[in-house]
Amino acid sequence: MLARTTLWLNVVIIRMSVVLAGLLIAAFGANSAFWIAVPIVTMLGVILSLGGIGSQILMQSLVEEDVRGRVSSLWGMIAFGGVAFGGLVVGVAASGFGLQLTVIVTGLLCSAAALIPRYGTKRNMGH
Repeated sequence: MLARTTLWLNVVIIRMSVVLAGLLIAAFGANSAFWIAVPIVTMLGVILSLGGIGSQILMQSLVEEDVRGRVSSLWGMIAFGGVAFGGLVVGVAASGFGLQLTVIVTGLLCSAAALIPRYGTKRNMGH
């Protein structure tokens, strides 16, 4: 889908993919049936791929050429370091509150954080 054309891709699409991913994570946490979990995880994989690859494409196309390498490095550091730090936080929370509740709450927090509006942008980046 992303290889064909990216004319439809913008920050709103990425934001909505994060919102949907959070809701799917919460749904996965609230679920206890394997036959329901499989399509949830399948949809989650597609949405996370769309958001991850789409954000990389947007970053590469919107960032000025002279700082693109630095921004790419920062993006990679946040993307990979954030997963490690998030795993630590979720692990601590799960040990205190239980895994199911932690997964549901973190999914909802992910969706809520993606809905926070951005202020003070210098230029319209597709939204």
